Order: sequence, then structure tokens, then C-alpha cells
Amino acid sequence: MSSRLPKGTSATVILVPLLVTIFLVILNVSSGTFWSLYDAVAGTPEDETAAPAPYNSSDGILLINQAEPNEPTDGREPWLGEEAWIAGVQAGQEYIGEFPEPQNVQVLKGMDTGEIWGYMIHISGSLGVGCQYCHDINNFAADPYPAKISARLMLRLVNDLNGQFLSQIPTWGGNYVQCATCHHGQPNNMLAFSERNDYRPVNAVGEVLQPWSIDTYAIATSTEFVNQHPTTGKMLSMVNYMRENWDRYVLPDPENQALLAELPVNDRQDYIVIDETVYSVPNCYTCHQGNRIPAGAITRWELNRRADGGWTLLPDMLRGGEVDPETGRAIESAGTN
Repeated sequence: MSSRLPKGTSATVILVPLLVTIFLVILNVSSGTFWSLYDAVAGTPEDETAAPAPYNSSDGILLINQAEPNEPTDGREPWLGEEAWIAGVQAGQEYIGEFPEPQNVQVLKGMDTGEIWGYMIHISGSLGVGCQYCHDINNFAADPYPAKISARLMLRLVNDLNGQFLSQIPTWGGNYVQCATCHHGQPNNMLAFSERNDYRPVNAVGEVLQPWSIDTYAIATSTEFVNQHPTTGKMLSMVNYMRENWDRYVLPDPENQALLAELPVNDRQDYIVIDETVYSVPNCYTCHQGNRIPAGAITRWELNRRADGGWTLLPDMLRGGEVDPETGRAIESAGTN
């Protein structure tokens, strides 16, 4: 049989269909390979309906125990290492027995001492520090260290962010911010920018500027913008709110004041000046770190699945809703949590 083309038939007539067929075969194989890899990495469609993995502060507690003991120079006892952790826990249990009703509690009203202690353990893991970081473990009710005052202010911040911003997002599904959302297991100096957009503002001739000398807000979130982009608008408004009101929720770090006279080149921190005081402030990356929903966020599902309604993971008075002033429990869910 002759392999020659029929007379008058061009090679194009044969080659074009052949190339199209080969292309379709390759496309089918490539797409199949892609989606098989996607399913392996991202999970199958069935996985999307599965309950989210709960945040586990025990990982932070494990790191505290495994850390080398630190040597504070400000009068506090060590808050890292197994010995420090055991000492704090033992002192806490003794304190619960002696004072079952709270002493000097200003935010977590409605919780007894044992319930507060359960929540404090969760906070320890979230911040990666033992009790001694904030407390005099010989008198947990005292306010001897700035860290405890700042922690109390931070609890108010959690409530304000949940109530004024997170729960106001139209597509809100019950995700809350908690200590771990920003802190990721460390007590301070959280990053504000990723390595890809390391923050080094410059002027027209390439000179590095101080971050607070220019408008460092993510975007000017006008009412019109928020209405057109409700989710993004609310989140950007939250960032700007924190920057504008940061001095209400944290105590200034004396070491930062030296930055007024020199360029801050402290890795990926973000600094602003409020009333001539330098503050290190959070930004979008601080919480999200590349994730659509921050890994440290806590969900309504995780709270509701617990017998105590998530009371010792995120007390009702920190969820931004209306609470009973006597019990501290959410009015809209009293008796159902």
C-alpha cells in the first residue's frame, strides 16, 4: 500500500487535524494531572464541608516548656522553661482554692476564678509565655507589671474588633479574633509586612523615609468604598481603626522612642507616632500571613461544640455582642451556649 497522499492533497490538510488531536490529548492529560494534584493539596470537594480544625493552644504551651529558662532584668520571674511553667500552674491552683471568686477583675466579669484560669491557660499558649510574664504568681490579683495592664487593654481590643468590625461583615460566618490571631505564639514585635513587600518607603530621589512621615494606611476607606466593597472595606477600616487608636490598647515601649531620632530598620515592623510617642502597630499581614482567614482565628463552630459554649476559649464578653452585666454571658444566647 502506498503511503503517498492522494493526488491534490496538501500536507496541511493532514497535519492540522493531527496537531489538534495531539493538543487535545495533551490538554486532557495536563488538566487531569493538575486537578489530581489540586485535590491532593487543597482537599477534595467533600473536605470543604468538614468542620474546621480547632485552634490548639497546647502547641504554644509545649514550646514554653521546651524553651530555655529566660533571665528577666525587670523584677519578674522567668516565664519560659518547664520549671517556670510548673511553678506558675501550681501557684494558680493554690490561688483558685484560696480565692474562688475573682479579685481585681475588670474585663472578664461574670467568670469565676477557675473559669478565668482556664482562659488564661489558653492565652499563655497563644502568646508563648508562662504566668510570670504578666503576673506576680504570689498574688495574681496585683498589677505589678506593665505587661498585665497591656494584656487587660488587649482584651478590650479583642471585644471591640469583634463587635465593631468582624461581626459586621455581610458574609460573616462566625469567625472571631482572639489573642492567637495576631500573636501566633509570641508576646510582642509581630511582623507587619511579608518578605515580599518588605516596608521601605522612599521619596522621588530614592531616599528612605521614616514610615510615619507618609500616609501608611492601607487605603482611605470612605463610606462609599465600604458600601461598594463591604468585606474589604470593613477589614481595611479595622486596620485603620487600630492604627488611629493604638494608644488606647497598648502601653508604649520605651525602647521605641529612640526611633524618633533615627530611621527604623527593624526588619518588618510598622511604626507610627501618636502624640509624639512611637508605637509598633499591626497591619493586614500580622494576622493573615498569606491566609484568607487567619490561622489563629477562632470559629463559632469551635466555640459551640464545647459543653461550656467555648467560655474558656473566648468568653462572651470578648465576642462583641450584648452581654448580661451580672453573668457576662451573651444575652442573645443566654442558656443556650
